[in-house]
Amino acid sequence: MEGPTPLQYLETRLNLLTVTIEKLEKNVDAHFVADRERQQAYIKGYDERFQHLEQMFLTGQETAKRAVDKAEAAQNAHNLASNEWRGTLNDFKSTLIGRPEFERFYSEFSAYRLESARINSMTQGEKTGTKETKETNIGTLTLIIAVVSVAASVAMSFMLRPTTPPQVVVVPTPPQTAPK
Repeated sequence: MEGPTPLQYLETRLNLLTVTIEKLEKNVDAHFVADRERQQAYIKGYDERFQHLEQMFLTGQETAKRAVDKAEAAQNAHNLASNEWRGTLNDFKSTLIGRPEFERFYSEFSAYRLESARINSMTQGEKTGTKETKETNIGTLTLIIAVVSVAASVAMSFMLRPTTPPQVVVVPTPPQTAPK
């Protein structure tokens, strides 16, 4: 019988198993290295995202602080304006007169106005005759000026009218020649 001896067969099989185990170890090591790199990349991504979120949080805090400062400044300006308005109202209130004082002043003013109207009507009666005479004289003068103006324009139109009729000038046209 020819062929491998049992020892040779076992050695060959052992060598094949050894080579297969070495290949499996290399594959396992490669997988461990790839997993480790993947985990490190994953952790690095988490770190970057965490840093980004932390930066966004800090920026949000700064923005909120600036907004609060701006709102406080606006509120202070509003408070000053409100206080100024209140002061103006208080000044206005202190310078106003009350209803009883107004009624007293109004009755005194009404009496003064009636007295003034009575005195004015008396003086108007004295001046009425003179005023009417002036108005009549002005009307008459205006009428005279209008009549003189119309008469002058009629006279001017007769003076400027031509006495001889216009002459018509006839321009002779050259005789037409027949085409050759």
